[in-house]
Amino acid sequence: SVLTLLSETDLFTRKSILQLIVSMANQNYLLLEGGQSLVKFILQQSALPVDEAKEASAPPSATGTSPLQLRNAANHMLQVMATKVPSARAVLWPYLLELIVDPDFNRAALVIFRVLEHIAGSKREEQAQAAE
Repeated sequence: SVLTLLSETDLFTRKSILQLIVSMANQNYLLLEGGQSLVKFILQQSALPVDEAKEASAPPSATGTSPLQLRNAANHMLQVMATKVPSARAVLWPYLLELIVDPDFNRAALVIFRVLEHIAGSKREEQAQAAE
């Protein structure tokens, strides 16, 4: 099961798991049991603590993935899921509203608000079209 991979510590492997989750989202797997755990994993990567000054001067890691790169990849994948995967919105909308108040995700607040803003805009458009 993919859920057993979510405790992985290697950054390169985590980045690969992010890509797997987006692929699964495209096939509506986020709607199934465990979908929220996959979203939470992405948000945990978005909330990684990163010292950007230290990152800039650090030599590349053996795997080629830094904490900053992982965080940026997670942010990008959340945006992609919100904009390109309609079935993911059904999971993201209520769940991100719950997680925004969790202090563990303070560092991910900006991306959470961006995703929520996009989904809210989509919902407004759908309601406007339905009212016509």
